[in-house]
Amino acid sequence: MIPPVSDLIPTLHRIALFAFVGVTSISMLVAIVGRLRLRRPLLVWRRSGPLTRTPLGPSLFLLLVAAGMGHAWLVGRPVPLPVLIGYPAGGIFWFVATWLIRSVVITEYGIVYDVNRIHRAVVWSQIVDYFSTTRGGQPHFVFFYRDSDGKRRRLDLSVPETHAAPLREIVERKLQARFSVPGEDVYDEETLGHLDDRIDLS
Repeated sequence: MIPPVSDLIPTLHRIALFAFVGVTSISMLVAIVGRLRLRRPLLVWRRSGPLTRTPLGPSLFLLLVAAGMGHAWLVGRPVPLPVLIGYPAGGIFWFVATWLIRSVVITEYGIVYDVNRIHRAVVWSQIVDYFSTTRGGQPHFVFFYRDSDGKRRRLDLSVPETHAAPLREIVERKLQARFSVPGEDVYDEETLGHLDDRIDLS
């Protein structure tokens, strides 16, 4: 006999809640591990989202959870323990994962603009040219580099005002001496072949 829908809804809700917490916790752990694997970071900042630097999705979710639980408390409605713990925990896991994923990390070995895809990092020896400018009143760096297939690529980085001068010093230290040598081959196949090893020394 098929149980009534009213009996299935709480079960399905708990399954969905556990799945949400599981997915967000795994995403957070993956982001943390990816960030911790990076060696010798020199600068770190967060990429801005569409509207704000703070992760908008998880922030709104946590606000809705807080409002819902506050309303339940005001009207005297009991909140099941899995809901009381699960939704805030999942929201926090989501927030931390999004916060870390947005990290831009400048290391001794190159530029990591996605901690979940270290293989897409740009090592200094890949960069063939760059320039800095200002867009919308914010410092902006543009790097031209060659990927592992030798194709020319472009990396645009918006940089917080407080990080612009330190980044400029790092870039000049890493690139100016090499660029000043005429005819130097900037496409270092050995370095590109071990890109993950150069960025991630774990």
